[in-house]
Amino acid sequence: IDCNTVSTPDLEFSSDFTLTIKTSTKCTAIAGYFDIFFEKNCHNKVLFSTGPQCTKTHWKQTVFLLEQPIPVEAGEVLRGKITVCKNRKDPRSLFITLSVKDAQQTYSLQ
Repeated sequence: IDCNTVSTPDLEFSSDFTLTIKTSTKCTAIAGYFDIFFEKNCHNKVLFSTGPQCTKTHWKQTVFLLEQPIPVEAGEVLRGKITVCKNRKDPRSLFITLSVKDAQQTYSLQ
């Protein structure tokens, strides 16, 4: 999202994602985080990530627990879609819908 040109409707979006499975197991949750870059037309660029491998921020990561575990095999590519919508009753919270394999689950984030 380009903060210089973003409009309110741009804050609601869907995006496909893939996760390459490293170990055969049951997937019980999906972690979410974001990377941000303030660099367009900036003299002092600011870059940071809320990813688990990076320096901690107060935003941290989000864990989306799955109602039903998904069996996965090493080397498998798990495909899904994330949809982000504003909560009309609370402008500071979001509804996040994850669709993975044949399952769909919606979460409320505040």
